[in-house]
Amino acid sequence: VTRGIDGIARTLVAAPMTEALAATRRQILVGLKEVYGETNQLRGGIRAAEARARELEEAVTRTSAELREARAEAATDPLTTLPNRGAFDLAMAEGIEAARRLKRPLALALVDIDHFKRVNDVWGHGVGDVVLRNLSAKIQQEVRGQDTAARYGGEEFGIVLQGASETVAFGLAERIRHRVESEPVLIRQDDSADGVEFQIPITLSAGVAVLREGETALSLLKRADQALYLAKAGGRNRVCPQA
Repeated sequence: VTRGIDGIARTLVAAPMTEALAATRRQILVGLKEVYGETNQLRGGIRAAEARARELEEAVTRTSAELREARAEAATDPLTTLPNRGAFDLAMAEGIEAARRLKRPLALALVDIDHFKRVNDVWGHGVGDVVLRNLSAKIQQEVRGQDTAARYGGEEFGIVLQGASETVAFGLAERIRHRVESEPVLIRQDDSADGVEFQIPITLSAGVAVLREGETALSLLKRADQALYLAKAGGRNRVCPQA
């Protein structure tokens, strides 16, 4: 628009004409000048609107990122960085729905540290926290990409295994159990009450159950818990399948 106005103005100024037409030309030029000024104001308003739109877009991006971060934080156990109980329940519900829709198996493993109370009583809760973080890291390293490992509560962890048979779930739990047994937890000086570095041997027990036709999440959890109880009652440091 501005370029068009400039072209018209130059043409009018350069064109030879009578005095009567010159007066009309002056009026037209004045009008064009006003239009030119209004066009510049409009252009400035557009630039301001574009700048404001960019600011709003950046604010929305920041807010979305903060919201995702808040949701992730709300679903994460702060000590172990594993998903928390709420995230575990959601993974169970979504896993069962997908298992039925895709007609594939779903397994659940419950893992519990043997004699964890003794760890807290003898070495303190700070050392107990180190043990929990250590086990969490090992579980995270052993689970498959499609699995969800979560801190179920206290020293107990739950693993939802998508598309896993009892054999696969049992094998995973057994690998975790064997690794924990063979790798004592190193307690560094900073975490030790008396400033001495030492190792704590840890074992765990686990129960495994596979989703049955028409079964609820609560029922599956109950059967996995029963299998865990059998592992504890059978001497600990072992994995027991569903009854």
